[in-house]
Amino acid sequence: MDHSTIDWDRAKVSHEKTANALAATPTGLAAATDRLHMLTYGCERLLTLLPDHAPHVP
Repeated sequence: MDHSTIDWDRAKVSHEKTANALAATPTGLAAATDRLHMLTYGCERLLTLLPDHAPHVP
C-alpha cells in the first residue's frame, strides 16, 4: 500500500465528524470513543513511517 496517496485531511475530518456525533452520547462513552479514534488516527499516521516492504496490517 502506498501510504503517500492517503488523503490525511479527509481521514482527520472523518474522525472529527465521528467524535462530534458521539459528543451527544453519555460522557464516559464519548470520551472513551474519542480516545479510541485518536489512537486509530495516530496508528494510521505511524504507518506512513514504515518502509514499503513492511508487512501490511489489515
